[in-house]
Amino acid sequence: MSNKKKIKAQKVASAPKGGKKPSFWSKAWPKIRFFLKTLYSNDACVEGRKAKWYGPLIVAFLAIVISLIPTMVSGFSQSGGVILDNPTHGLDVSLTEFSRELDARGIELVVENGKLIDKDGKWEENYGDATPSAYLHSYVHHVVDIPAAEEGSSEPTTPTYSEVITYDFAVYYIGDHAKTAAQYAAENVLDRESYSIEGGGTYNPKTTTFMVMSETDFVLYKGPNYDPATANSILGSVSGSWNSAALEGVSLAKLANQGISGGAYVNSYESNPRAYVNEVRESWKTLFHDGAAHAIMLNALSMLGITAAIFVALTFILGLTVFLMTRGKRNPFNTYSFWDGQKIAYWASFTPALLGMILSFIIPSWAILFFIFLFGMRIMWMSMKSLRPQYGQ
Repeated sequence: MSNKKKIKAQKVASAPKGGKKPSFWSKAWPKIRFFLKTLYSNDACVEGRKAKWYGPLIVAFLAIVISLIPTMVSGFSQSGGVILDNPTHGLDVSLTEFSRELDARGIELVVENGKLIDKDGKWEENYGDATPSAYLHSYVHHVVDIPAAEEGSSEPTTPTYSEVITYDFAVYYIGDHAKTAAQYAAENVLDRESYSIEGGGTYNPKTTTFMVMSETDFVLYKGPNYDPATANSILGSVSGSWNSAALEGVSLAKLANQGISGGAYVNSYESNPRAYVNEVRESWKTLFHDGAAHAIMLNALSMLGITAAIFVALTFILGLTVFLMTRGKRNPFNTYSFWDGQKIAYWASFTPALLGMILSFIIPSWAILFFIFLFGMRIMWMSMKSLRPQYGQ
C-alpha cells in the first residue's frame, strides 16, 4: 500500500494585466472618443455600423431631442399678452375706455365657474338695441381742407374745417351663443360691409380692431385693414377661454379700478392718465395671458408632436437612403444590411441637430428647416465620399 498523499490543487486567480482592474474611465473613454469622432468624420459614422444597437439609437434619440429644443422654447414661451406689447395701435386706450364705461354703466361681466356671465343683464340693456349690438369706441379728429386757388388768382383760399368720427374698437358679447367666439367673428363680423352709425360716422368691421366674447371663450383681432380673403394684414390676434383658475371672479368692469389680483391702481385717470392706462393695460395683458395659456399649451404640444414625427421620419428615410445607395452587385458596400444603413444615419444625425439648434435660435422662422437641410447635406456628402465605390482598373 502506497503512502501517497493526495494533494488538493488550489485554483489561483490570474491577476489582470498590469496588476489592476480596468477603471470605468478606461472602458468608457474609447467609446466617448469614437462618438466625438463621428461628430466630424463620415468614415467614423460608417464604421459605427459595427457598434451594438443601443449606441446609435441613443445618439439618434438625443439628436431628435436637441433639434426639438427651439420648437419647445418657441411654443411654450408664447403668451396671449403680447397682443398689448408696443406698438399697441391705441388698443391699450380702447380697452381702458371699455372698462371705464362698463364700470360707469354698472355692467357686471364676471367670470364665474369658468364662464363670463352678464350678471344683471345690463349688457343687453345698454347695447342690445344698438346697431351693431356692440360696444363701440370712437374718437373725433378734425380735418382741414384747403381748396386749391383758381388759376391766375392771387386771392388766398379759405380752408374748411370738419369733424370726423372714427371707430377704432368694438366689443361683442354673445353670451351662450351656439358658436364659438372665433366662428361668430368670421361669420357675423368680418363678412359685414361698412355702414353708418346713428350717432355719426361710419363703422367698418374689416378695418376696426374688435373683440368677441362668449360665455366660454373670447377672440381679439388687432387691425386695421383686415382682408378676409388673405388675412395677411392682421397686426395680431389672441384667443382663449375663461376657464382658467386665475380668472375666476374677475370682473371686466373692475379692471377700471383694480388689477386682476384685486390690488388698487397707484395712478388714476384724473391725476396721471398715461400711467393709469399702462396699469390697466397690464391687467388686460394678464387676462389675455391666463385666458390663452391652455390653448397655447395645446398648440405647442401639437406643433411639437408634428415636428418630432417629421424628424423621426427624416432619420428613418435617410437611413433607408444609405441602404439603397449601397445596393448593386458590383458595389463593394452591398454587404451592408438595412440595419447597418440605419445605424450609419443615426451616428450622423447628432452634428446636424446641434448646428440646427444653434442656427434656429439665430433665425427662429427656419427652425424646422435647418435640421432637415443639414442632415440631408451630410448624408449626401457621405454618399459622395465615404460610400462611393472605388473600382480598380
